[in-house]
Amino acid sequence: MGLTSSKAVPQFEADKELVYDERDKDTPDNWIPRHPSLIRTTGNYPFNAEPPLKRLQQDGYITSTALHYVRNHGYVPRLDWDTHTLEVFGSALRARNILNFPISLRLVGLSKTFTMEEIASFRKIEIPVTLSCSSNRLKQLISQNSQNTIWKKVASSTAMWGGVYLKDILKSCEIDIPTENESWFVHFEGCDQLPNGLYGTSIALSHCLDPDQEILLAYEINGERLTPDHGFPLRVIAPGYIGGRMVKWLKRIFISNKESDNWYHKHENRIALSIPEEIAQEDFPINQLSTIAMLCTPSHKEVIHMTRGACTLRGYAYAGDGRKVTAVEISFDQGQSWHSCNIYPQQCSPNTNKYWAWAFWSFTVLTSDLAHAEDIHIRVYPFESSLQFSRNDYQIANIAVEIDRHQDQLIRFLHPISQVDNSGWLEQATNLKKKRNMDPPDDHEGSPRLKKRCIIPRPKVFTAEDVARHFKPDDAWVSIYGRVYDCTDFMKIHPGGMETIAANAGTDCSREFGDIHSPGAIEMLEPYCVGRLADAIPHEPILEPFNPNELVALSPLKYNTFPLIEKITLNKDTRLFRLGLPSPKHRMGLPLGKHILLRAKINGRTTVRAYTPVSTEADLGHLDLAVKIYYKGMHPKYPNGGKFSQYLDSLEIGDTVEVKGPMGEFNYDGHGHYRVERKHLKGQAQNFAMIAGGTGLTPMLQLIRAILKDPSDNTKLSLLFANKSEEDILLREELERLTRKYPEQLKVWYTIDETYLSEWPYSTGFITYEMIRNHLPKPEESTVVLMSGPPPMLKFTCIPNLEKLGYDLEKCFTF
Repeated sequence: MGLTSSKAVPQFEADKELVYDERDKDTPDNWIPRHPSLIRTTGNYPFNAEPPLKRLQQDGYITSTALHYVRNHGYVPRLDWDTHTLEVFGSALRARNILNFPISLRLVGLSKTFTMEEIASFRKIEIPVTLSCSSNRLKQLISQNSQNTIWKKVASSTAMWGGVYLKDILKSCEIDIPTENESWFVHFEGCDQLPNGLYGTSIALSHCLDPDQEILLAYEINGERLTPDHGFPLRVIAPGYIGGRMVKWLKRIFISNKESDNWYHKHENRIALSIPEEIAQEDFPINQLSTIAMLCTPSHKEVIHMTRGACTLRGYAYAGDGRKVTAVEISFDQGQSWHSCNIYPQQCSPNTNKYWAWAFWSFTVLTSDLAHAEDIHIRVYPFESSLQFSRNDYQIANIAVEIDRHQDQLIRFLHPISQVDNSGWLEQATNLKKKRNMDPPDDHEGSPRLKKRCIIPRPKVFTAEDVARHFKPDDAWVSIYGRVYDCTDFMKIHPGGMETIAANAGTDCSREFGDIHSPGAIEMLEPYCVGRLADAIPHEPILEPFNPNELVALSPLKYNTFPLIEKITLNKDTRLFRLGLPSPKHRMGLPLGKHILLRAKINGRTTVRAYTPVSTEADLGHLDLAVKIYYKGMHPKYPNGGKFSQYLDSLEIGDTVEVKGPMGEFNYDGHGHYRVERKHLKGQAQNFAMIAGGTGLTPMLQLIRAILKDPSDNTKLSLLFANKSEEDILLREELERLTRKYPEQLKVWYTIDETYLSEWPYSTGFITYEMIRNHLPKPEESTVVLMSGPPPMLKFTCIPNLEKLGYDLEKCFTF
């Protein structure tokens, strides 16, 4: 193939298919065109995306710029080639002033500021490099909780990167060459403003000056200037290193005798080790890429017929540290025998003898052999014959692809992880660790073989009755997927708060856990596992009957069923669903500030959603929910519509709904007194500043009604309420009736996306700095902010503007 420069890079159709994605509309990245087929792994923002495996293969050895995987920590800086500069400095005073980083610096002979044109005037270097995130295929490989982005399969791509050697830039600044006994580090800092400061990291100076390591300051990808997502106008390319060391939107470089103290360098791309606590306090950074292999075709769920005769398996492998992939082997009998794969020519760097890009491999197998195989395993020999799993023995098990035989002589391939749903065999397993465990080969044997499987001590067995005895906040056990966990200590660090676990203590939570957690979440509980459940056969929970002497309808420990007794149309897409309580004298039992969970089986899958009733404790015999219906095909962001809202809209009078509650952290105790349980926070507010979007009104209305109904509660209320249109304003008549009745205590201001009425007296557009300043109480000690609405509205407009205006974010709470 001879990839010695970008002139050999083909033209890609994908690069012509960029669009301004609707998913970016309400984010700071709405100015960046992106490929619509990229699979987003962290929601719409920040943008982290991987290419569909099939499209990645279609691109070939070099990945198109449009489909190259992207890792962003926040919004993309909007920079200009003509004005952007790179600072390289070594003055201790200058470093402290700019970076607030009190360290010893290696004095650069000449501190310089380079323009992009000056950087481009250095000798241009082009290298094919495979980039990969340290958490590539993390969903398949992790055995402990990780704070990294959860990539599904393909946080790897290969491009022709063009730029200048970092060593040439440093030498132009007359940098001293370190002695063998000195440890110095090159620090890199980007322009991206993030919650924990600018993104920065460091690499050993000796590595940066080594001509064989070929670290670039890149300004081109595949022969064109960098795109915004890939670091325009300047980024670091460190071949063989993880993507986290390759700072994008590069702004500053300096050299010190200490490793980077940047938050992102210290807290990301670290190895979680099962070692003694005193050792675990030390740092274990990930720098070099691991040896890895990937099976691409047949793809997940692909079906072939036995009459086909043969099937060709294809994939890629790389060593990560510049070594050549000398062999890839494949096994169809769980490692008892191995077969050599065909390796296509791996591209060497045109400037060194290093192999920074991946190798493609293939193997043709008879379908008759596949018919007797349970799964497929792959291993890699880089140069020096170091087996892949001699360093990471778990990888060989977790890259396995299961073979599922069907009737009519059909063979279906099941990958561990699916990019589009949760149908991979690893995702469906009740325990994320594959029950088959493959060990490294015995080095004393002539031919590699796998040792006997590990013998795991038999866990202690508990009955459901045993678990049920541990139902208190200070003694909380749960069972999930047939395993029993003591969550008493885990509750304190649970991301969802203590109350969620406390509410389920003593019960089997398998259904609820699977509905609201990713498959990897179960790994957080591993240290708290105390045994297994005697009867781990999944079964439908038995809903306990109501106690006829108890006039509180809700239970935080179990789901109860309530019938739909009335359905009222509030506007074109909003309905009020009235659920009947067990008797006309029953009250909900929902403290102010709390919400409920609704559960239903939709299309064969249990689904759970949180709602806040608009009825109060004074409304006996029924529970009212105001729900916005997201219909199929009505909005490009939600082509299938809202699963649960459409389900509710389909219910007939007399149909039942499962309800559990109260849930939530915020409590209002009256007369301005509030509590936030997870933060162990108590306070008293004289003013509640409320911001709501759409049906986010419901928790606000619950509070408004209760406060205004109590003549002794003088807490003042101000509501800034955002909607798409005037017709969409939920319960507007009631809001305006209350403002007329309590003009000194309740203020309401609306904003809508647009209006064609010249007499519209309120605001239009997104919530702004001016709206908050003019229509909500001032940021005083006695002011508490309550928010509920679409996450982009809260994250990108509300919270930043509240912070600018001086509101205490510790007193800003989201429902």
